[in-house]
Amino acid sequence: RPVEAYLRRIALEVAGLVGASGGPIIAVQIENEYGYWGTDRRYLESLRSLVTETLGPELLLFTVDGCFTRETQPLGGLSGVLRTASFGSSPEARFRTLQEAHPVGPLMCMEFWVGWFSTWGGGAKIERSAGSVAKGLSEMLALGASVNLFVFAGGTSFGFSAGANLDAATDRLDPHVTS
Repeated sequence: RPVEAYLRRIALEVAGLVGASGGPIIAVQIENEYGYWGTDRRYLESLRSLVTETLGPELLLFTVDGCFTRETQPLGGLSGVLRTASFGSSPEARFRTLQEAHPVGPLMCMEFWVGWFSTWGGGAKIERSAGSVAKGLSEMLALGASVNLFVFAGGTSFGFSAGANLDAATDRLDPHVTS
């Protein structure tokens, strides 16, 4: 019930911004990396139904899951919903795994990891070399894939950094306000 209440409230704010109303919102991600943790199809179906009910059937719906094992894509996606990938290397192998679960549809790396989370005050952020990022990006573009760069900028954070949500001292995951 809290998820439904939250999504209904968000829908009130953004309904006028969907493409069918002339706005810029053309797609909605219904879950993020659920295939790593969950197996509840009814939960995913309820999210799809709720988004379609509150924002309209015209939106492109998608999920994002890793492609390091064959299980995450089937567990995290739904029939009729675009499946996309999250990874930072080996695009050809990762997209092969994506296509096993979703053989029809565009190749999309929704999270191409160009760095990784850092904790506030926790030292240097984890970075990748420009060469390795460029190589992976070139490989994806050569495959005709679409790409989003992940952890390039921190949302509402300052500069080009993104804060993490793990408190190492307490080993507790906390929501963070910059996402």
